[in-house]
Amino acid sequence: MGSPVLQDAPMTSCNQTLYVIEQAMRSHDNEAAHWLKRVIDLQGSPEGQHHARALAIARAYLEELTGRRADATEHS
Repeated sequence: MGSPVLQDAPMTSCNQTLYVIEQAMRSHDNEAAHWLKRVIDLQGSPEGQHHARALAIARAYLEELTGRRADATEHS
């Protein structure tokens, strides 16, 4: 499961961010809310700034899976 590169690498903050993005993009309906929360948390963190575009894409995908719109998550 997961990327072989990420499995062999030590878990730096960059690798953790990439792991969350990868898992988010592989998630199914019943996991989407969990990964959406993780993605939103990373978007607000310094670690996530280097991966802003990938996080935005993952967030849009997960919001579609959960039926949430971007404007609804910003107000919660």
